[in-house]
Amino acid sequence: MIQGYTPKQLLYKTGGPAQEANLYTADFIRDRLSGWSEVKLSEYERVLSEGVAHSGQSALLGAIFQKPLT
Repeated sequence: MIQGYTPKQLLYKTGGPAQEANLYTADFIRDRLSGWSEVKLSEYERVLSEGVAHSGQSALLGAIFQKPLT
């Protein structure tokens, strides 16, 4: 399971990494987990209220992948 910010988060400045290289895209996750089964992957926006450093409109990615059973 992975949850993080997408590059669009840089527009909101409401938390998360300040460098695009530290943000997730669907293509990046799929590439890094090739060979794993994708259960769910979504990019979405939500208003977060998780303290001063993570508050406001946010661009997020959530993913669930299953490791191969070999």
